[in-house]
Amino acid sequence: MDWLSIYAASVSTIVAAWSIFSIWRDRSSVTVDILLGKLEQCRAFNRPAQLITGRNVDDLNTLGEGPPVVVVKARNVGRRPVHLSEGGLWFRDGTTFHFSGEIGNYTLPKKLDEGQSGNAWALLRQVRWQLNNTGRKLRVWVYCRSEAGRAYKSKVPKRIVKLLREGTPSDTHQLTGRK
Repeated sequence: MDWLSIYAASVSTIVAAWSIFSIWRDRSSVTVDILLGKLEQCRAFNRPAQLITGRNVDDLNTLGEGPPVVVVKARNVGRRPVHLSEGGLWFRDGTTFHFSGEIGNYTLPKKLDEGQSGNAWALLRQVRWQLNNTGRKLRVWVYCRSEAGRAYKSKVPKRIVKLLREGTPSDTHQLTGRK
């Protein structure tokens, strides 16, 4: 009789642990990344501009002739859909600079099912102006916020923060129009 109660307690403990793990595994999860890219104007057939992104800072010079842009890309890596409402930069003091309105273009708000992605972007010169004119010398994260209020953040690498604040000689002529 004792063996039967021990067996029943063991099985119920395993089932409870598996249920908790399943609930934890099935939650929504979003990874957020920052990319640099160019905005290529498509003159044929009055089509909208095409966003071309590159992974490295060095790629920015080989992507094309359009103005450089900063892209916030969010991917749903969880098993549940998530509704994202905004994306942009998050500063250590809790303030945000979201890419929307006149300074950017975005596919947010958007419902992201499992494996889908969405992005928000703004011109590099506008992001640089915002960072330099507000005097922010704080750490920078890239973020997306869900409609439920949850923020998904990722730290911006130092080399990209340097480019956002100061630029490099190769991208300065693209921002000002002179070499």
